Amino acid sequence: MSLYQVQQMGNEQQEDSNEENEVGVKVTRMSDVSVHSEADSCWMVVNDNVYDITQFLREHPGGEDVLLEHGGRDATEPFKEVAHSEDASTTLQRFFIGILHEDDRINKTKKPKTY
Repeated sequence: MSLYQVQQMGNEQQEDSNEENEVGVKVTRMSDVSVHSEADSCWMVVNDNVYDITQFLREHPGGEDVLLEHGGRDATEPFKEVAHSEDASTTLQRFFIGILHEDDRINKTKKPKTY
């Protein structure tokens, strides 16, 4: 049983901490992102945006291992360090599921960057 499945069982008894902002965008806590760190459910944060990249793992040109290494975490710096192309940024947007809660952002003075 994966960590995600164990967490899901525990969450059945807890209230969902995700909410929507005033324009209907899902606001997600980092604690929720962190449980999605395996191949069966892999989320990551880039520029304070949350992405469910599970379906992209096998398509990633650099292989799925590099994505799983950053799954469940803020991957902004690794994403920038690789100097991804415009196509990569566009592809990432296909997997957008929401924004990171303000209290969990590394740089709390900026709004999430969109591509």
